[in-house]
Amino acid sequence: AEHGRGTFVAEARRLSYPIGRRTRFSEGLAGQVRQRSSQLLSSKLERATPRLAEALAVKVGTRLIRQETVSFADGRPLARASGWLPEARFAGFDAAYVEAGSVTAALKRYGIADYSRGSTRISARHATTEEAQALKLAPGAVVLVSDAVDLDADGVPIHAMLTRFPADRMELVV
Repeated sequence: AEHGRGTFVAEARRLSYPIGRRTRFSEGLAGQVRQRSSQLLSSKLERATPRLAEALAVKVGTRLIRQETVSFADGRPLARASGWLPEARFAGFDAAYVEAGSVTAALKRYGIADYSRGSTRISARHATTEEAQALKLAPGAVVLVSDAVDLDADGVPIHAMLTRFPADRMELVV
Protein backbone atom coordinates (compact mmCIF):
# COMPACT_ATOMS: atom_id res chain seq x y z
CA ALA A 1 0.00 0.00 0.00
CA GLU A 2 1.22 3.48 -0.85
CA HIS A 3 -0.35 6.50 0.81
CA GLY A 4 -2.23 8.55 -1.75
CA ARG A 5 -1.65 6.05 -4.56
CA GLY A 6 -3.55 2.94 -3.50
CA THR A 7 -2.84 -0.72 -2.92
CA PHE A 8 -0.87 -2.75 -5.42
CA VAL A 9 -0.31 -6.47 -5.80
CA ALA A 10 3.37 -7.28 -5.89
CA GLU A 11 4.29 -9.82 -8.52
CA ALA A 12 6.12 -12.78 -6.97
CA ARG A 13 9.46 -13.48 -8.55
CA ARG A 14 9.86 -16.53 -10.73
CA LEU A 15 12.15 -19.26 -9.54
CA SER A 16 14.78 -20.49 -11.98
CA TYR A 17 14.98 -24.25 -12.40
CA PRO A 18 17.99 -25.51 -14.37
CA ILE A 19 17.43 -28.41 -16.75
CA GLY A 20 20.68 -30.14 -17.52
CA ARG A 21 22.55 -33.40 -17.30
CA ARG A 22 22.01 -33.66 -13.52
CA THR A 23 18.54 -32.24 -12.94
CA ARG A 24 17.42 -32.49 -9.29
CA PHE A 25 14.45 -30.59 -7.80
CA SER A 26 16.14 -29.83 -4.47
CA GLU A 27 19.51 -28.89 -5.97
CA GLY A 28 17.91 -26.80 -8.72
CA LEU A 29 16.11 -24.58 -6.21
CA ALA A 30 18.98 -24.35 -3.71
CA GLY A 31 19.61 -20.78 -2.65
CA GLN A 32 16.23 -19.63 -3.96
CA VAL A 33 13.91 -21.16 -1.35
CA ARG A 34 14.19 -22.11 2.30
CA GLN A 35 12.16 -25.32 2.32
CA ARG A 36 11.45 -28.00 -0.29
CA SER A 37 9.10 -30.96 0.06
CA SER A 38 7.00 -33.33 -1.98
CA GLN A 39 3.83 -35.31 -1.50
CA LEU A 40 2.90 -38.65 -3.05
CA LEU A 41 -0.68 -38.32 -4.30
CA SER A 42 -1.01 -41.85 -5.66
CA SER A 43 0.92 -44.88 -6.82
CA LYS A 44 -0.35 -47.72 -8.96
CA LEU A 45 0.78 -50.34 -11.44
CA GLU A 46 0.00 -49.92 -15.12
CA ARG A 47 1.16 -51.39 -18.40
CA ALA A 48 3.68 -49.59 -20.59
CA THR A 49 2.12 -47.82 -23.56
CA PRO A 50 4.14 -47.69 -26.78
CA ARG A 51 5.41 -44.19 -25.84
CA LEU A 52 6.49 -45.24 -22.33
CA ALA A 53 7.95 -48.52 -23.57
CA GLU A 54 10.17 -46.61 -25.99
CA ALA A 55 11.20 -44.06 -23.34
CA LEU A 56 12.09 -46.73 -20.77
CA ALA A 57 13.49 -49.27 -23.27
CA VAL A 58 11.02 -51.97 -22.20
CA LYS A 59 8.43 -54.01 -24.06
CA VAL A 60 4.92 -52.65 -24.59
CA GLY A 61 2.78 -54.02 -21.76
CA THR A 62 5.63 -54.19 -19.22
CA ARG A 63 4.40 -53.46 -15.71
CA LEU A 64 5.35 -49.95 -14.59
CA ILE A 65 4.95 -48.15 -11.29
CA ARG A 66 3.14 -44.87 -11.88
CA GLN A 67 3.51 -42.19 -9.23
CA GLU A 68 1.63 -38.91 -9.02
CA THR A 69 3.31 -36.23 -6.89
CA VAL A 70 3.21 -32.55 -6.03
CA SER A 71 6.40 -30.73 -5.02
CA PHE A 72 6.48 -27.59 -2.91
CA ALA A 73 8.90 -24.75 -2.24
CA ASP A 74 8.31 -22.62 0.84
CA GLY A 75 4.82 -24.09 1.04
CA ARG A 76 3.84 -23.14 -2.53
CA PRO A 77 3.11 -25.90 -5.04
CA LEU A 78 5.69 -25.70 -7.83
CA ALA A 79 5.45 -29.00 -9.70
CA ARG A 80 2.82 -31.61 -10.46
CA ALA A 81 4.51 -34.76 -11.76
CA SER A 82 3.64 -38.15 -13.17
CA GLY A 83 6.52 -40.62 -13.07
CA TRP A 84 6.96 -44.17 -14.36
CA LEU A 85 9.55 -46.76 -13.32
CA PRO A 86 9.86 -50.43 -14.37
CA GLU A 87 8.32 -52.53 -11.58
CA ALA A 88 10.75 -55.42 -12.07
CA ARG A 89 13.65 -53.20 -11.01
CA PHE A 90 11.89 -50.87 -8.56
CA ALA A 91 9.27 -52.97 -6.72
CA GLY A 92 8.12 -51.09 -3.60
CA PHE A 93 9.36 -47.73 -4.89
CA ASP A 94 6.30 -45.91 -3.55
CA ALA A 95 7.19 -46.82 0.05
CA ALA A 96 10.87 -45.94 -0.52
CA TYR A 97 9.84 -42.56 -1.96
CA VAL A 98 7.56 -41.70 0.96
CA GLU A 99 10.17 -42.77 3.50
CA ALA A 100 13.13 -41.08 1.75
CA GLY A 101 11.28 -37.92 0.71
CA SER A 102 12.66 -37.66 -2.83
CA VAL A 103 13.21 -39.65 -6.01
CA THR A 104 17.00 -39.24 -5.70
CA ALA A 105 17.07 -40.58 -2.13
CA ALA A 106 14.70 -43.43 -3.01
CA LEU A 107 16.81 -44.45 -6.02
CA LYS A 108 19.85 -44.79 -3.72
CA ARG A 109 17.97 -47.58 -1.94
CA TYR A 110 17.99 -49.47 -5.23
CA GLY A 111 21.74 -49.09 -5.69
CA ILE A 112 21.56 -46.02 -7.94
CA ALA A 113 23.99 -43.56 -6.37
CA ASP A 114 23.79 -41.17 -9.30
CA TYR A 115 21.81 -40.76 -12.49
CA SER A 116 21.65 -38.35 -15.40
CA ARG A 117 19.08 -36.79 -17.66
CA GLY A 118 18.79 -38.64 -20.95
CA SER A 119 16.32 -36.29 -22.60
CA THR A 120 13.97 -33.41 -21.84
CA ARG A 121 11.25 -31.95 -24.08
CA ILE A 122 9.69 -28.70 -22.91
CA SER A 123 6.37 -27.28 -24.03
CA ALA A 124 3.61 -25.06 -22.64
CA ARG A 125 -0.17 -25.35 -22.48
CA HIS A 126 -3.16 -24.40 -20.36
CA ALA A 127 -3.44 -26.33 -17.10
CA THR A 128 -6.11 -29.00 -16.82
CA THR A 129 -8.67 -28.63 -14.03
CA GLU A 130 -6.83 -31.22 -11.93
CA GLU A 131 -3.47 -29.50 -12.45
CA ALA A 132 -4.94 -26.09 -11.60
CA GLN A 133 -6.34 -27.50 -8.36
CA ALA A 134 -3.11 -29.29 -7.38
CA LEU A 135 -0.95 -26.26 -8.18
CA LYS A 136 -3.47 -23.70 -6.85
CA LEU A 137 -3.75 -21.91 -10.20
CA ALA A 138 -6.45 -19.67 -11.60
CA PRO A 139 -8.57 -21.09 -14.43
CA GLY A 140 -6.81 -20.66 -17.76
CA ALA A 141 -3.33 -20.56 -16.20
CA VAL A 142 -0.41 -21.77 -18.30
CA VAL A 143 1.92 -24.59 -17.25
CA LEU A 144 5.37 -25.43 -18.56
CA VAL A 145 5.53 -29.14 -19.35
CA SER A 146 8.75 -31.13 -19.06
CA ASP A 147 8.68 -34.61 -20.63
CA ALA A 148 11.92 -36.26 -19.46
CA VAL A 149 13.78 -39.54 -19.06
CA ASP A 150 16.53 -40.25 -16.52
CA LEU A 151 19.30 -42.83 -17.05
CA ASP A 152 21.40 -44.86 -14.64
CA ALA A 153 25.22 -44.84 -14.79
CA ASP A 154 25.13 -47.50 -17.53
CA GLY A 155 22.82 -45.41 -19.71
CA VAL A 156 19.74 -47.57 -19.00
CA PRO A 157 16.48 -45.60 -18.76
CA ILE A 158 15.13 -45.80 -15.21
CA HIS A 159 12.50 -43.07 -14.83
CA ALA A 160 10.16 -41.32 -17.26
CA MET A 161 8.49 -38.13 -16.01
CA LEU A 162 5.88 -35.67 -17.15
CA THR A 163 6.19 -32.61 -14.91
CA ARG A 164 3.99 -29.51 -15.02
CA PHE A 165 5.27 -26.21 -13.58
CA PRO A 166 3.20 -23.00 -13.12
CA ALA A 167 4.55 -20.64 -15.78
CA ASP A 168 4.01 -17.62 -13.54
CA ARG A 169 6.16 -19.13 -10.75
CA MET A 170 8.91 -20.97 -12.60
CA GLU A 171 11.27 -20.53 -15.48
CA LEU A 172 13.12 -23.50 -16.92
CA VAL A 173 16.74 -22.77 -17.75
CA VAL A 174 18.32 -25.07 -20.35
